[in-house]
Amino acid sequence: MSGGTLIALVADKIIMDHNAVLGPVDPQLQGIPAAAILKVLEKKDIKDIEDHTLILADIAQKAIDQMVNYVVWLLMENGMEEERAKAIA
Repeated sequence: MSGGTLIALVADKIIMDHNAVLGPVDPQLQGIPAAAILKVLEKKDIKDIEDHTLILADIAQKAIDQMVNYVVWLLMENGMEEERAKAIA
């Protein structure tokens, strides 16, 4: 769904079926939302988190940062002010 959302962000007009949906622009790692992986860091002590999960969390943060930067760039390339683009991203 996020691919459709990216296209819709720069479209002049969006035509959708009544059953169609736009989803969040949320990176996924191994089928898990990146934001959910980062939640583990908030909920557990670092000593209780497996190395593999810590590595995934690092990659998840980088993926989220990359997506935010891309959405800001995409919106600004289409004439939006930077502050508004950042707020949307």
